[in-house]
Amino acid sequence: MSNDGYASFWRQQFTNETLEEKPYCMGYAWTYLYSMANWKDGYAHFRNETIPIKRSQRVTSFSKLAIQFGWDRKKVKNFFVLLEKDQMLTYRVTNRYVIYTVCNYDSYQKRDINTPTERPTEYPTEGQQTTQQTTQQLPTNNKDNKDNKDNTSLEVLSEKDLDNAKAYLTSWNKIHSTRYRAFDALAHNLKYWMSVYPTDEILQAITNVKSDKFWEDKMGPEILLRRKNQNGEKADNIGKLLHSGRRKENVSHADKMVF
Repeated sequence: MSNDGYASFWRQQFTNETLEEKPYCMGYAWTYLYSMANWKDGYAHFRNETIPIKRSQRVTSFSKLAIQFGWDRKKVKNFFVLLEKDQMLTYRVTNRYVIYTVCNYDSYQKRDINTPTERPTEYPTEGQQTTQQTTQQLPTNNKDNKDNKDNTSLEVLSEKDLDNAKAYLTSWNKIHSTRYRAFDALAHNLKYWMSVYPTDEILQAITNVKSDKFWEDKMGPEILLRRKNQNGEKADNIGKLLHSGRRKENVSHADKMVF
């Protein structure tokens, strides 16, 4: 069988509890790096700085990647040196961030491949890469915005948005006794759903998963936040869990998300 051609996959594979077992091998770490590179020119909002980036580039830091890969910073640095030596990427280091460029990026992401409308992107507490320059403030339970955010993957994420995603995943892990760690890819969809539902209702939906016979062994933190189902149709799993008619478990104050 030929090794030519493409095997399409979704970036949210990096939030899967089974697949994200640490430490990453070098092959999976490389897959992560080229998968998270921007597919078009835009801007990255990172540590309160807006940075222009080109297609095939990404802004990150060795510390963030060390957390993501389950490595130490020295191993990440040595990995970048090796990748640059093998002409797989180039990178530039500042005192605030690392910006890397994937070599021969079109070999991994052709320009004529259809891009999913909900393409989440990377990393613990890092700024989100985006194709828009204007930074938007976190929406606070504004239901009037429900129909106005058709494509949150084009929005800039703030540090607060990423903190919210971390709080969401922490709450999920506490309620379901799981160990999900990669919260960054959830931030876009969470930001949207926070404009639709109060945070208490989102937390209630997380809790209700445990008592839902259909979803209890199928639902994960990324599935709850999906805005489209596998058929490309609009989805609202939070609403389904809130209004399923099943008995809701009480949410204690100690379990509340700090948004």
